Amino acid sequence: MRELNRKVLVTAVIVLAVAMLAMLATPLVGTAQACGYRRRRICTTYIAVVKPNLLAATPFPGYPKYRPSEDNPKIVFNKCTEVMVGYKVNIGGELVDSGIPGVYKIDGGTTYVLGTDFTYEGTWWSVTYVDTGYWYWSVRYTITFLTASGIDGTLEMYAILWGQDLTGNGRMHGYGTGDLRGVVVKATLDGVVWDEDYELAITHVGTVCGWPTWLQ
Repeated sequence: MRELNRKVLVTAVIVLAVAMLAMLATPLVGTAQACGYRRRRICTTYIAVVKPNLLAATPFPGYPKYRPSEDNPKIVFNKCTEVMVGYKVNIGGELVDSGIPGVYKIDGGTTYVLGTDFTYEGTWWSVTYVDTGYWYWSVRYTITFLTASGIDGTLEMYAILWGQDLTGNGRMHGYGTGDLRGVVVKATLDGVVWDEDYELAITHVGTVCGWPTWLQ
């Protein structure tokens, strides 16, 4: 009887050890999903089709500033609120040729539209070197999603742009809040195109990681 009890005890210990090893080797998927805290870092395409109205931008008090003087400007500093007449954010799609020369459209994915799905607030700072035409911009902006989008959260974005005269480059990055907590966006200035509305637009193309799968 004692030998039998010892065999049962040894067997129980072995089963318990195997079970513990299995638990350690298995990701805590159920726990993560239940808590809603950890999110799979799946990355997909990010596209923004942007239509700013520079003429409607409102300068901050004291701007623009001229150096050395307004009568003889060599460098111009400016700070303005940014005004958008159109803005689309697409997750998971691609920018493709529409079939009409020079006109592009978004194909696939989920598209969010300014005014319907989100609001936009932005401020830009610029430095322009008059003699050479070189310029530098930095922009901080917030995309706040509305009820119609199904998202309770924001994208907090920052962009830097630089160039000479009418040509330039740019990079954008940002992070999400609320439902978009953990989301990271990285994009570059892709160019100026005619969109499907036959209007000039600036395109940002890159990746977004951590976008909730239930929104795709």
